[in-house]
Amino acid sequence: GRWVQRAVAAGDAGVLDVVLREAPQLARHRHGKDALIAVLERASKDHQRALVDVLRGEWLELATDVHACRMVQRLMEICDDEIRLPVVVELQGHLEDLLDHKYGNHVAHRVSEHCGPSVLALLLPEAAMTAADLARHPYGCRVLQHLIERCPASLTEDLTATILEDQPALACHPFGNYVVQCVLKQGSVEHRWGV
Repeated sequence: GRWVQRAVAAGDAGVLDVVLREAPQLARHRHGKDALIAVLERASKDHQRALVDVLRGEWLELATDVHACRMVQRLMEICDDEIRLPVVVELQGHLEDLLDHKYGNHVAHRVSEHCGPSVLALLLPEAAMTAADLARHPYGCRVLQHLIERCPASLTEDLTATILEDQPALACHPFGNYVVQCVLKQGSVEHRWGV
C-alpha cells in the first residue's frame, strides 16, 4: 500500500529488494502495481533498470494485463530510452496484437508517444508492412502519426511509401485521412507531391 510507496520513495533498501523480488506478482495485482510505479517514479535509475530486468520475458503479457498495463504505460511516460528499450524489444512484432487489445492499445500508444526515434525504429518495419491496415485502425492511425512525427524521414521512408500507395482510399477513410494529413505536414517534399 501507501507505506510501501513511501518506503520506496525514501530509498529503503530492504523494501526495494522485496518489491523487486515480488515484481511479477505485484505487477498483476490491483494495488501491487502501485508499488512498482513508485519504483519507476521515485527510485534511482539503477532500480528502474533492475525492475525492467526482473520482468524480462513478461513485458508483452504485462502490456495486456488489466493492472500491469498501467505500470507499463507509466514506464513509457517517465523513464528514458535506455530503460524503455528492453521493454520495446519484447513488444516488437506484436504491434497489431497490442492495438487490438483493450489494454494493450494504451501501451502501444504510450510507446509511440514517448519513445525516441532510436527505440521507435524497432517498430517501423512492422508498421510499414501493415501500414494500410494500421491507418484504418482507430488506435493504429494515431500510432502511425506518432511514428511519422517523431522519427526522421530517413527512417520512415518505407512506412510513408506504403501509406502513399494506398493514399486515395486512405484520404477518404475516417481514420486513414489523419495519417495522410500527417504525411502532408511531416513528410518530405517528394511525399507531399505524392499526395
